[in-house]
Amino acid sequence: MAIANCCPGLEVDFRAVWRRLFVGIELSECENYVVDAEEHLKHLKGRRLLRVDGKPVIVTLKGPSPADANAKVTVRSTRNPHGVWTMEWSNCFAHVIGKKEVECEFTKRAEKMPQPLETESIKVWLQVRKFFEPDTAIISEELAEPGELTQGLCSPWQNDLRECSCFYWASSRPDFVNTTIGPDGLTHGDYWFAHERTGEYVPDDYADTRLIGYDELFENWELLQFQIGGKDSAPNLKFPPPHPRKR
Repeated sequence: MAIANCCPGLEVDFRAVWRRLFVGIELSECENYVVDAEEHLKHLKGRRLLRVDGKPVIVTLKGPSPADANAKVTVRSTRNPHGVWTMEWSNCFAHVIGKKEVECEFTKRAEKMPQPLETESIKVWLQVRKFFEPDTAIISEELAEPGELTQGLCSPWQNDLRECSCFYWASSRPDFVNTTIGPDGLTHGDYWFAHERTGEYVPDDYADTRLIGYDELFENWELLQFQIGGKDSAPNLKFPPPHPRKR
């Protein structure tokens, strides 16, 4: 339901793009709940979106039956007694991108718990925001203002950057840098978090003082190296001596 742990360290939470796709309302990034609405649509706050342009945005949760391995049952819980959930917004809203206005169907009343498609509903025509800034491939700031695509990620972000190593999730930061081909025909280089650039890759180890640790990263994050052409942008820029660390 949320990307908020310290690992994996994703670059962005793309779900945030869809929250304000429809003019006048704001949806939760992970379900069909109307979080907020402008004055003329205040009656929609707290309701749940059921259909957009005639297509449902929720599905019934099905799972194996505990009584019959060949049968499926609706998966229910005290927080979700109807056993329904919202589909991913990219799939639900792709067909309305480029349209000016669409018919949206909401529950007739505000609902704290997910509701089935058969519940009483009302229909409202809503304008659709443009997805991109004019003549660009940049996501419209009406959909996501600066910082909003990452605000649902780790807090603080340094944990993400440090946790995700060895070409794992954090493609937003380098790993194996300053690489060269040696006489032995092998690639040599540095781990981006190495205090000293020796040309020898130091395997990631949180207790290894040869590598930048959490404390150094929190205190001196601005000293992290940018990479230009796979090389350190400022080779003489160094982190202060590492703190003593206990295993």
